[in-house]
Amino acid sequence: MTQVETLSDKLFGKAPRIPWCFAGWGFGWAFSEIMYIKPPVDFSAGHGPEAFLYYDAATIAVAVLIALAAFFFPDGLLPLKRRRAWFIASAGAFCASVLLNFAVLIGIATATPFVWAASIFAGFGSAASYALWGELFGCLPPVRMVATYVAGVVLRYVLIWILSPLPPDRLLPCMLVVAVLALATLRMAYRELNPEDLPSSPIGRFSFPLKPMIVIALCAFAFAMLMFFVGDDLGVNGNPGVLVAAALVAFVVSRKGEDFNFSSLWTLSLLFMLVALIPFGRISNDALFVSGVFGSLAYTLYLMLTSVIFANLSFRYAVSAAWLFSTEIATRLIFAHAGSYAGDSLQGMIGGEPSVTVIVACAIPVVAFAAAMLIVFSSKGLDSDWGVVLMKPVSKDYELALEKSRLGIRCREVAKANGLTSREEEILLLLWRKKRPADIATDMNLSVSTVRTHVKHIYAKLNVHSSKELLGLIEVDE
Repeated sequence: MTQVETLSDKLFGKAPRIPWCFAGWGFGWAFSEIMYIKPPVDFSAGHGPEAFLYYDAATIAVAVLIALAAFFFPDGLLPLKRRRAWFIASAGAFCASVLLNFAVLIGIATATPFVWAASIFAGFGSAASYALWGELFGCLPPVRMVATYVAGVVLRYVLIWILSPLPPDRLLPCMLVVAVLALATLRMAYRELNPEDLPSSPIGRFSFPLKPMIVIALCAFAFAMLMFFVGDDLGVNGNPGVLVAAALVAFVVSRKGEDFNFSSLWTLSLLFMLVALIPFGRISNDALFVSGVFGSLAYTLYLMLTSVIFANLSFRYAVSAAWLFSTEIATRLIFAHAGSYAGDSLQGMIGGEPSVTVIVACAIPVVAFAAAMLIVFSSKGLDSDWGVVLMKPVSKDYELALEKSRLGIRCREVAKANGLTSREEEILLLLWRKKRPADIATDMNLSVSTVRTHVKHIYAKLNVHSSKELLGLIEVDE
């Protein structure tokens, strides 16, 4: 073993190795932060708040349209990945938004109509790219999805702090590059996937994912209300709490690997939200800064787990990822604005009584987060179907896709009954799909000898002695 490999093992341990392009989803979030959420330059000629509202409104509207189209016309629209026009349109919309904003900045264009147009283009690009990346997330098992999310978080944080101080003449070309890379890295990421794991046609229409959407709504409302009172000088995606959350999860995953306990993300999220409210009660600038950092930390952990939940619904149960993630971002943005509005209204009603404001402002986010936790822990866990059931089959590949979904469910049952680890469960699923150890090693970025060791352990725990006996355990019913 070389010194580089030894150092890599010490740093990353059991964390799954992911290609660098998987972090590319962070480009889109960096674009949103720099251009609209916390712009370092007044791109909109004094219309910054309006531009942000237009941007979020456009993102919500386009996301809702994508979700509705994915629900009612799934066989004609999905998967988005197969339609190159989506990539081109999304990247082109981002670039058009950048150019329009800079035209307003240097006085070439009239502010109001161009600000509107730039915001709409950016909203379309964000919603479309989010749906496209969602399809990639739906191809990844949970731990690999977490690693991908962490990588994207780190990328967007670094980009925000590097690009924000640049003068406008340098920021323009950089933002155009970011806009293109947001989609180019996605195309590269798809090439890293096994052909069998690429997004396929949806197997049918599923019921609305009410449980996870309620959780998203409550948490987004709570965080937005908290950040209204503590201030958002550090922004949402460039807040140090984001980087702390990524580092924390990366460390735990590197130590635990496939044994990572996803429910711990909810527990930590609630804990950090409570911590965020403790210094908030003191009403001082330093305390407000700490509140913002811990609040952002809690919110990042919540976003991480909800993304894993939706990706897992697609990965295990063949639910359309584009539909899930488009619905998720629309719900999150709507209730985030509701939380900000509630905070503004509350401050207006009791602005002269700071002690009362503190008590109420602390209580509402805690109650909302606690209600979300009750919903989460009432579910059976990450691999639960979260109340999403198949309503109507539509896909031409319905039987094949549904069997793949059944295999996942059956694999979970066998793994729990026989004490298989998460990694062994994943390998068992691939063995049941009749993949060879060499192919499994390639798919999972493991050595063939490691895969064979896992296979021996699986055989021992299931008390089988051949691949034929292993396949005989499937027994997937219609």
